[in-house]
Amino acid sequence: MEVLKNVFVHSKADFFTNHIQGFGNIDVNWENVITLKVNDYLSANFFTQLIYDDDIKFDIVDAEGQSTGSQGPRTQFRESFNVGLMHRF
Repeated sequence: MEVLKNVFVHSKADFFTNHIQGFGNIDVNWENVITLKVNDYLSANFFTQLIYDDDIKFDIVDAEGQSTGSQGPRTQFRESFNVGLMHRF
């Protein structure tokens, strides 16, 4: 979808559950891309991804950052900003 002139937004969300094991626990994968075309030679994009998977366990830490010895699911977030030069020949 073009939100402004030469600024495009694409969003995709996947929600799924394991029907054999742990039915009802929803896993989430949500991706967003914002693409900006500055001019004929320069473009930029901003990418974010949010993941929640009940099967991936992380160490649980206390307020001081020390491990409590137990594990549990956590939300993961990733972002990336890219700038590119284009040349056609």
